[in-house]
Amino acid sequence: MLNLMIVDDEPFMLKGLINIIEKGQTPCSRIVSAHDGFDALEKLENFRPDLLITDIQMPEMNGLELIRKVRERGLCDRFIILTGYDDPAYLHQAIRCRVIDYLLKPINKAE
Repeated sequence: MLNLMIVDDEPFMLKGLINIIEKGQTPCSRIVSAHDGFDALEKLENFRPDLLITDIQMPEMNGLELIRKVRERGLCDRFIILTGYDDPAYLHQAIRCRVIDYLLKPINKAE
């Protein structure tokens, strides 16, 4: 079973993604959500996810910066980016951050 953290500044996206994961019977024992990078870092003090899914564009700290900080602190080492930005510059940065996948919004439930 996986511990999962989802980080997105859009409450609708957070709820929708959690709903998709739960209805898809994904093997998650616990799902924790955060509304931005700072909220995620605070929650990571007490929760160590096996996988972190994050948006890129968020206020204060973007998802790529969050991934770097989480990796530096050894809090998680598996990441998926879920974003509405089909931008090659973001994709290249994501590759440098060694993310597992780069998924585009709107969400394809099969992915």
